[in-house]
Amino acid sequence: MQNHEWKYVIFLSIFDHWLSESEANESNVLTYGISSENKSLKLYFEGEKSFVNFYKSIGSVVFSINDEKSYEVSENDFQELLIAGLREEKAYNLLYNEFGLMIKSGYDRTDVLFISDFNLIPMVCEKAKLFNLHVLEIVEYSEYIKDMDV
Repeated sequence: MQNHEWKYVIFLSIFDHWLSESEANESNVLTYGISSENKSLKLYFEGEKSFVNFYKSIGSVVFSINDEKSYEVSENDFQELLIAGLREEKAYNLLYNEFGLMIKSGYDRTDVLFISDFNLIPMVCEKAKLFNLHVLEIVEYSEYIKDMDV
């Protein structure tokens, strides 16, 4: 596994904007559990499929930092890993070594992408749009760390 120097952070979501507290409370698809309770699983699964297809489109091999294992993106195990993270059952940290891109599962249908090269940002934005995902914000890594009080 290579060490990368993260320079940018992208927040990627099924939503086209940061949800207010009231919007989050009213959402029928904020989590898998809420979607199930509200009989909105079909809509939930559409967003889940968008993330899975997005991650499969980035590269052919990904390294899971959590279980220290490489996956072919076409493997069922990789899709199961993604779904568990997207449903907030088991977090993932995935590294696409060849691109200098790491993905951290997030909450409320928003994942966090760490990028080592500014030139990757257009590719991420284009693929997000292709798979009906939204880039909510792009920040410099130093600002992200400062906001995280790390």
